[in-house]
Amino acid sequence: MTSWRQVPADINLPNDLVALLDSHAECVVFRKNHVFGRQGRPCKNLWIIVSGQVLLSAEPDGGPHALYLLSSGDLFGTGILGDDRVWLSTSRAVSQGVAYRLSERMLNELPAKCPQLLRGLLGLMVRRLDRANKRLELFSHSSPRDRILGILKIWANQMGRPTEGGALVPFRLTQAQLGDLVGVSREAVSRALGTLESEGKVARKRGNGIWLSPEVLSSGSVAYLGISEFVTGVGMAVATAIPI
Repeated sequence: MTSWRQVPADINLPNDLVALLDSHAECVVFRKNHVFGRQGRPCKNLWIIVSGQVLLSAEPDGGPHALYLLSSGDLFGTGILGDDRVWLSTSRAVSQGVAYRLSERMLNELPAKCPQLLRGLLGLMVRRLDRANKRLELFSHSSPRDRILGILKIWANQMGRPTEGGALVPFRLTQAQLGDLVGVSREAVSRALGTLESEGKVARKRGNGIWLSPEVLSSGSVAYLGISEFVTGVGMAVATAIPI
């Protein structure tokens, strides 16, 4: 089992939860484009992301449709908790990273062996549900510009890196995938980003993501907090990565 001190990157997990996962779960390094599971196939593990990003997609006959972008502190593979034990969506890594893996046997043992870890996992599910509710609020906006800006602000809270007075939101999605996430076309995403750049609210950093200005981060209902401030604000300590 990989030691916590061998795990790099920006971490968004409470220290006490990390200690429990170190003792009861397997730590796995994954590569970009790794497919953890496909929609409808048997789901045998619950995953908790330490670092990196994972894209959840539906796979209808017309091709994959992006549903949700996950990062440090998110869990997926929740289909293992259902009656059918199947993947509810296809899960693919869009960057390299590290995740904890809990098998069905491990999960079944948690109520007796480690109820604290079970409560911690429920906490992560609640946090993800809260972000999902915020994302649903974006669909009340008819403007692609407002939807794109809204999801960037949510991601700034979730995984933003303070820089240049604003925050860099690192992600590796195509404009079509970004459009899927907020219900607009690729062309609408391109126009919206162009408008936001001309307004000075964002700047595209090729290969690194999108930078959000201080004005954007301090306005609206989704105000920016750095990762440490955000997590501490809801009563959790942030684990500090120790480079190898």
